[in-house]
Amino acid sequence: MQQFSQFLSSYQLATQKWLLTIPLGQIEELYSRVLSCQGMVWVVGNGGSGSLAEHWAQDLQKQCHIRAIALTNLASITAYANDDSYRNVFAKQLATLAHEGDLLVAISGSGNSPNIIAALEVAKRLGVETFGILGMEGGQALALCEGAIVIPGTPTDVAAMGHAENGHTWVLHAVVYGMMEGRNQ
Repeated sequence: MQQFSQFLSSYQLATQKWLLTIPLGQIEELYSRVLSCQGMVWVVGNGGSGSLAEHWAQDLQKQCHIRAIALTNLASITAYANDDSYRNVFAKQLATLAHEGDLLVAISGSGNSPNIIAALEVAKRLGVETFGILGMEGGQALALCEGAIVIPGTPTDVAAMGHAENGHTWVLHAVVYGMMEGRNQ
């Protein structure tokens, strides 16, 4: 138990360190882009980031009255993966549904997921604004995003992905609660 207690203390300190690295100006940029979006806010992510995409899109809809949809629908993903490829599960949906004036927010712990990269490429071709909420060093996705928040980390750090995901959750909650607070003033 003492070993776990020591781990908890160091993990808590590491989490505080990661949180302090999040650039507040870039969160303000995301906030501004979401508020000024004249179309739909599309959100994508894989695994935990996919769950976070769904959670955030729902919060934007319910709490902030923002038109937002996560492209994580199981039927759509499995249909595109089966008939085309997993790489195109988000890109094909965007190609059908998105329009110029929309915003795509891509959430990725590594920034290197092929289906996130494909979605960002399609979004750019369609004139959809792109914003990344990324981990590690931003990966390949960083170059495809007009704006981004990167939670730094190194793949050799066993907890780096957890810190990135914690940071992503914190950022997205800050945007939602900031919008709710602004609405109540």
